[in-house]
Amino acid sequence: MEENKYNSKNTRIRLEPKLRSSVKREEDLFPDEDLEVRLLNREKFIKKNIVRLILCTSLFAVIYAANALPFSTTRKITQGVKWAMNYEIDFNEEIPNDNAVITTISNQIQEWTGIQRKGIQKKDTDTKYLPPVEGTVTSPFGDKIHPIFKTEIEARGIEISTKSSSDIQAIDQGKIVSIQKSVDGGKKITIQHNNSMKSIYEGCYESSLRIDEQIQRGDIIGKTKTVEKGHSSILYFELWKGDQAVDPLDYMDLKVDTVN
Repeated sequence: MEENKYNSKNTRIRLEPKLRSSVKREEDLFPDEDLEVRLLNREKFIKKNIVRLILCTSLFAVIYAANALPFSTTRKITQGVKWAMNYEIDFNEEIPNDNAVITTISNQIQEWTGIQRKGIQKKDTDTKYLPPVEGTVTSPFGDKIHPIFKTEIEARGIEISTKSSSDIQAIDQGKIVSIQKSVDGGKKITIQHNNSMKSIYEGCYESSLRIDEQIQRGDIIGKTKTVEKGHSSILYFELWKGDQAVDPLDYMDLKVDTVN
């Protein structure tokens, strides 16, 4: 007995290491579920992450597209969203019919985007301004082709040929919002009128105007360039409605050179 007891206490027991797996088996993750349930959970997990990926990609695309839009368009969209969020209904007023509501919303969207349906867009021909100078339009409003590079130049204004050192007058009352140096000489003066119209006069000399100065209709804001006898002085003029350049001839009476 003692010998057996001695042998059982002193016999070396061989211990074999058991490798641990860093990845749990599916049976460990879902011990109480069968294979079909585990596959279903895995499918739900994959679908959920795919949906998240699609939403993130869509959001990124929207942000990228918004940044690619012109600043004016982005600002109009932002204003539209703010208007929709802050709009309050006055229940004391008479509620318009369906057609009136649709017309109002349509007009509001066109105002934000600056887009109007063809055939419905109207020119403000009732609004007549004074011509900036007495002269003849030698370069009318419209896209032009660059004489050297043969590329299309976006239309923004007109060129008016006039006498040397002619008076330049404000087409309507407003406020001076910008005075810059013109690349062709003189000053470039911008007047913001009381409505959404804005007039730009480039090639102004002998002008002492200041920014934020109030201007009345017909006030002299400068003179055209003094040139030699027999030569004409040129005034470059732009008229803007909101963020869009418009044809000044639709708003004022000016002679047009039909020969050139």
